[in-house]
Amino acid sequence: MSYATALKKRNEKFSERQEQRKYLYVVLTEEEQETKRKCEESLHYFIKTFWHIVEGEHQFFDNWHIRDIALHLQATLEGKIRYLVINIPFRCMKSLICNVFFPSFAWIKHPHKKVFCLTGDKDLSMRDSIKCKRIIESDLYQKFWGTQVKLRKDVNTNSRFANMRGGERIIKSIGGNAVGHGGDINIFDDINRADDIIYKTLRDRTRARLYSI
Repeated sequence: MSYATALKKRNEKFSERQEQRKYLYVVLTEEEQETKRKCEESLHYFIKTFWHIVEGEHQFFDNWHIRDIALHLQATLEGKIRYLVINIPFRCMKSLICNVFFPSFAWIKHPHKKVFCLTGDKDLSMRDSIKCKRIIESDLYQKFWGTQVKLRKDVNTNSRFANMRGGERIIKSIGGNAVGHGGDINIFDDINRADDIIYKTLRDRTRARLYSI
């Protein structure tokens, strides 16, 4: 390794340590402490708190199905449920809850977890990955958990990003190369596109890809 390369790596590590120290001395108000505690205890509350980060001015309309999905996802994180299947109509926040809010919530207490997201549409998986990353890099998230969840600079793209504790979030589409990939948390979201499910060959291809993970 050349001197210039070694110096560059040392400076990068120094910058990362400085960035982490920025949140070591954050003083939270009583209201912020209560919000932080509720977010750590409830995915449903976390969704409501960080909704504006990903959806801006769009109003959040709560419903029982959002609360139920959040409770079941938390149960998988706690080891109470190993396999979870969610079947609900389109535009009911399934992808947003599972691919965006859930991974960022999981890293609060389990920053070492590797999250693998497989979908049938690369554009949609990229959209959700960007939103998830936006939550983690938000000022509020970093103010609450910046000392334990900080994204690495050397693994930080929209399709794959990692934190300083070993956790990663990776996306792949069913049409891409998903062989050999996998994680502690595997999320398969709409892996069969609506136009493809009538074709047995495409359904078999999807099944084969799942078995290879």
